[in-house]
Amino acid sequence: MRKPVKKDAGFTLIEVIAVLVLVGILSAMAGIGIVKGVEGYLFAQSNTETTQKAQLALSRITIELSELSAINSTSSGTAIIFTIPSGSRKIGLDGTTLKWAADTTVLTSGDILTNSVYGTNGFGVIYFDTGGTQRSASFFTDPKQLARIDLSLRLIRPDVASGYLEFTTSVVPRNTGVKSAPTG
Repeated sequence: MRKPVKKDAGFTLIEVIAVLVLVGILSAMAGIGIVKGVEGYLFAQSNTETTQKAQLALSRITIELSELSAINSTSSGTAIIFTIPSGSRKIGLDGTTLKWAADTTVLTSGDILTNSVYGTNGFGVIYFDTGGTQRSASFFTDPKQLARIDLSLRLIRPDVASGYLEFTTSVVPRNTGVKSAPTG
């Protein structure tokens, strides 16, 4: 009688290595997917924060400028000094911070509207007369000539080394007496 042949039970070394390689590939693919998902979330979160900061700053400026009754001739393309019924105001850059100050308060001591402004040209003010022509602030000795103010705000993108997000809005002052603008 013949002895029964005993089959070896278990896996060969090649089978074990093949399984380990496949598991490694699947793990790497899953890891890359998770990392990309987290990067996308962080990108969206930082852009949302930047957008909210810009929206709050521009909303505050729009409220202030909509009440404008006079503009100071020393206003520039990066700062605006103006008068509203409750007093005088100024809005401008202090380094990379956009600030608001009342009456005689120095701008450096003013309230912060937003930080992370992109350089010295990160806040811009453009003035337009009733004919739609761009003018300097010194042109508006009579506030009835001022029809619109365009604002631009550039904030640093935290996810890009030298990038920025730009936000713009237009303000039509109500108290200048311009017929195309609402009065109030």
